[in-house]
Amino acid sequence: MSAADATQMMTWLQACGSGGGSQDIVPKAAFSDPVATGCAAYNHGGRKWRVPTQRELQLMWVLRDGIRYAYTGVSGASPMGTHRYWSSTEEPAAGTVYNAWIFDFSAIFPRSHPSDKAGYVYVRCVSDY
Repeated sequence: MSAADATQMMTWLQACGSGGGSQDIVPKAAFSDPVATGCAAYNHGGRKWRVPTQRELQLMWVLRDGIRYAYTGVSGASPMGTHRYWSSTEEPAAGTVYNAWIFDFSAIFPRSHPSDKAGYVYVRCVSDY
């Protein structure tokens, strides 16, 4: 898995690849905006990029020192930042509204919790080889 930080904060839907529509990924109409954003717009190495799951972000936190070392000086790669990051993992909030889990890399101890998808958080895009 390869990874790269987005340099700006965005909503969950923007991070997942759409600039407009509903904040829920469940109705596919949420992706009706033809302009790709977030990980869908990231283009490096000819690979498809996506928002990582909550578990993948947890694993990145555990392996953060090795990831920093491995990607130092690699073209197109960025070191692990100290931000809060969106995950692709959703959780029902109330009714048909869903929240998405974020993972906080800025804390001394890792923290992860569901958050309103309309908020602005960083995204760490990943690509499967």
